[in-house]
Amino acid sequence: MSPAYRALRSIRFRPAICTTRARVRRLVQGHGVHADVAQAIGWDPALITLGAFKKLGLNASASDIKAYLSQLHGFAARTACTTFATAASAA
Repeated sequence: MSPAYRALRSIRFRPAICTTRARVRRLVQGHGVHADVAQAIGWDPALITLGAFKKLGLNASASDIKAYLSQLHGFAARTACTTFATAASAA
């Protein structure tokens, strides 16, 4: 186990993140893979993208997904809760 993975395991995450982490861990372990930090980081963009398609449907355009992302707040991904905000909406 890498030092970075041990450090990540010692962090106390919000319950929604813990649920997502456990789900992803079960998925990768079911395929005989040991998840480490490098693999964990790749899940966040995938989970966010799948969340967009789940909400918008598979026919969503790039601009639909961009609008979804600009309004995304507190998405419980694999390594963190993710919030996107534009400079205009943050002001």
